Amino acid sequence: MFVVQFPAETAPTASAAARRRVSPIREEWQPDGTWTGLFDVSADEAAAFLALVDAEGGGRTRWVEVKDETAIGGHRMALYAFDSPME
Repeated sequence: MFVVQFPAETAPTASAAARRRVSPIREEWQPDGTWTGLFDVSADEAAAFLALVDAEGGGRTRWVEVKDETAIGGHRMALYAFDSPME
């Protein structure tokens, strides 16, 4: 599973592109305009999916691999999955 966060500048189109590839399990918009989604991606699809999200995010996509949804630690993915807000 991957938690993916797109920067505000690309979030609308990047999140749509990611959703077309894999439906997110959870997703949320942040007050700063960033978008965060949790995706369950097979091992076979992981490299292609991460290449897509990196390209769609304009080189500013953040992502982290998690074991399962409980590894996020709270109801706000962006707060728990990443140590600091996007710059």
